Amino acid sequence: MRAARKTGEHVAEFIGEILLEAALAMAACLILAAGAAVFLAGWRISPLAAGGSLGGFLLLVGYGAWEVFRPGKPVRRGRLTTVAITAFALVLLVLYGASCECL
Repeated sequence: MRAARKTGEHVAEFIGEILLEAALAMAACLILAAGAAVFLAGWRISPLAAGGSLGGFLLLVGYGAWEVFRPGKPVRRGRLTTVAITAFALVLLVLYGASCECL
């Protein structure tokens, strides 16, 4: 009885992991597609504004990465730091999506 329960728990955990992995991949692909569509639409309107916005976003992501991996100090608290770390996490999710077969 105990072995059957353990096996059932492992199967449920495995199915849960598969479903979460699929949801993560779907979210990453949708974010990647939406980001590309927004950038291309902005590029058609104004290439300078689209390039500047991309540069600003990359600076924000760089700041978020610095806050996450800053040696020896805890992460600062504040709105800019929160937004920067969220942007960094979003970029990691998009990079994950770029590696899937949804493209």
